[in-house]
Amino acid sequence: MLNKPKNAFLAKYFLSLNLINFLILIKPFFSELGYQSFGRIWQFHSSWFEFGFVRRSVVATILDSVGIPLSKENPYLAPYIIYSLILICALNYIVFQHRSFIQENFILSLAIFFSPAFFLHLSYTTGNFDVISLVVFYFLINSKKFVIAILLITFGMLNHEIFMLFLPLYIFSEYISRESFSEFFKKSLAITTITFINFYAFMKIAIPKMDQSRFDELMSKKLGVASGKHPFWSGYLELSPKSPLEYQEKYGIDPQVIWENIGFVIAPTLFAILTVLVLFSILKLSRVERRILLLCSLAPFLVSLIFADDYYRYLSLSISGLLIFFLKIFIFSGLKAKPDLRIYLLLFFSILGPLGSGDLSRPFPVLQRIIEVIS
Repeated sequence: MLNKPKNAFLAKYFLSLNLINFLILIKPFFSELGYQSFGRIWQFHSSWFEFGFVRRSVVATILDSVGIPLSKENPYLAPYIIYSLILICALNYIVFQHRSFIQENFILSLAIFFSPAFFLHLSYTTGNFDVISLVVFYFLINSKKFVIAILLITFGMLNHEIFMLFLPLYIFSEYISRESFSEFFKKSLAITTITFINFYAFMKIAIPKMDQSRFDELMSKKLGVASGKHPFWSGYLELSPKSPLEYQEKYGIDPQVIWENIGFVIAPTLFAILTVLVLFSILKLSRVERRILLLCSLAPFLVSLIFADDYYRYLSLSISGLLIFFLKIFIFSGLKAKPDLRIYLLLFFSILGPLGSGDLSRPFPVLQRIIEVIS
């Protein structure tokens, strides 16, 4: 017989989570920019069939293969619908898989699934496919077959090469849940080797085979009125081959800029530190293991400080990866977590809404927008 009180409780939980994320997703209806607030949409159009084998274009190729229509007259509509469906389906699947965890650890589950750096952030920063990276990482960290793991890593890197920065966290999860050290070592060595071969091949091979003017011309025809509406509107600057030094020079964040915006940056950074402290206090790890986990989980954020300027975006990626890792290890280890002040404090940050992306002056953009409208 079904447990009606538990089912009613889960239904309210799912409804609340979906409603909040939906309200964030429909920001184009409240923004002065309208649909343009969605962000970049070139990643929906850069199919291999038209632009050759280029990076970050596996989703566009799939959409092209199945014949999903992308209108030039209303170029943001299809990307908006597709992205929203991916996010809502991912949210409900992952949360449904952890319904027992939610029932047994209600307050902690709120701090995780309503985290400003998890689904709330993904609902706000729509102009990329970070949601796909995190979904693929979720399946990867819970996969048990070597072949499946390799396929997921390959797909994740075809979506965005930053996916390889989740590899240390994945390997550490395999270490924690290992059955034997020898099997763990062989599997980790093989996966690491294949990953770096893939990365090298993608960086050398998966690049535009045309100059920027031709690339921009083709993309402009596909984007219609969305053409030129974003500094990286065509995608060429993100797909073209660049050395690490060129990346750092053009896209790396200036420490001086962070210092000038320290008043804005401090709250999200404290939130990230608190998240790490709370999760580490729950997991039964040694001091050395905690240090390793810290480096593994912060890999996307630390690398982004050199090669990107999306401070809040990559901080959120690191925290989201850590949350996914935590869910696996928490359940695998059969742990229980009693609500304490730290968890309630962590939950408080959810009230502030999603973290932003690259604009350091907008750490909690939804809350800031609401305050601006009211005042």
